Amino acid sequence: MSRRKVRLFFCLLLVAVLGVHGLQRRQVIVAAAPMVFDQYAPPQTHSFYVPNAPAIIGWPSATALFYAAGRPYPTDVPEAYFDPSFNLTMLRLRSSIIASAKRHNRQAITKLTDDQFAVLIAAQLYFEYNSALATRGSFGRAVTPVYQEAQGVANSLGLGNFSVWPANLRPSVGLSLLNGEMPYVNSLNEPTNRPIPIVIFGSSLQERMQRYSDWQPSETEVAAEISDPFLAVEYLAANFEVASYRAEHDWVTVNWMTFVAWHNQGLVSPGHISNNGQLANVLPTFERYIPGAMALIYTPPDFVPGIVRQPIAK
Repeated sequence: MSRRKVRLFFCLLLVAVLGVHGLQRRQVIVAAAPMVFDQYAPPQTHSFYVPNAPAIIGWPSATALFYAAGRPYPTDVPEAYFDPSFNLTMLRLRSSIIASAKRHNRQAITKLTDDQFAVLIAAQLYFEYNSALATRGSFGRAVTPVYQEAQGVANSLGLGNFSVWPANLRPSVGLSLLNGEMPYVNSLNEPTNRPIPIVIFGSSLQERMQRYSDWQPSETEVAAEISDPFLAVEYLAANFEVASYRAEHDWVTVNWMTFVAWHNQGLVSPGHISNNGQLANVLPTFERYIPGAMALIYTPPDFVPGIVRQPIAK
């Protein structure tokens, strides 16, 4: 690649970063203090209802977790925004999401049906693509795909370990999944990995790794594989499976927040989750995408365009 193209790439990346991070509406955060009696406590659970779909009853509320811990949480969560073009992508991915959920849902640990597990995978994909767009104006929305593409170019050039869409996975995480590793901290407070049986269905890289035991793919090769939307679904489901094993290892109760927190911050313990300021924004926003994911998984595909919403922020 010529120097001129490299300079152009970094100029585009700079513009994208400024557009994404400088032109968005910030969520309002309040200090949650359970002993302050004039502040109403958020509901302990949420139930989700979508026409022609089984209801999801009594899933724990994200804001209740932070409120009970006396931690800040957002009170002004934007309504879910569904990009019409990405809705078409999700329609094409629907069967892959359902199939990956069946392969990677460890029901003995998660206590979720395969369809509920698929709902979480779909909601994660919706969240990763749409949540930032909901709080950005027209310029921010126009720049976001450039920002994502720029990170992909950087990965292909070996310039970094940037997240790859649509699953928002870093190549280093993808490589860990290919190797069947569960990261954890041992009794000496040292980061280490535990081998677990993870199969990435359809991965040519993992097939080659099994054939040649001393071969490891580069992060550029992993980035290329997880940029494929269908394989990205499989990698995301596998990462959720790792979250199940990690929660079992740490002796913590599994719920929908376990998977989102693991994917976003590498945490599964409710105590660690409630102390993480990033998750205080992520989890309540993620909840807004659960009904849309239910509509995709439980109802016929032609229902999906009906869930398109207008963003709350202009």
